Amino acid sequence: MSASNLKVSKEDQAKINKFATGHAKSVSLKREIEKLKTFLENCKEAEEEIILVDSETIPYKVGNAFFELTLDEINDQLAKDIELNNSKLTEKQLALEKVTSELNGLKKDLYAKFGKAINLEEE
Repeated sequence: MSASNLKVSKEDQAKINKFATGHAKSVSLKREIEKLKTFLENCKEAEEEIILVDSETIPYKVGNAFFELTLDEINDQLAKDIELNNSKLTEKQLALEKVTSELNGLKKDLYAKFGKAINLEEE
């Protein structure tokens, strides 16, 4: 059957649309995961750098503002930030696994019907 003779049913179109939506979500989740990993690396580096500081207070950035905090307060805040962002990272990774699994199922179905007439691979 040639590509021009393929009939796309309403169900097929729904699968294609679901794949497109899922793909966009997976790209977004991957970006969020990378941002969280970078943030966590920065927090861990900050923990190591704090050990070397002689000052009693250190500026701590919250949003666009800086607050003077003691070393103990900063260590506590960093621990909270790391814990919170680790749980966010786990949540995003699980969501990505779920979306990837759904995308793989849709790919299998769509390639089975359309073969080379459809391209679902990232470029």
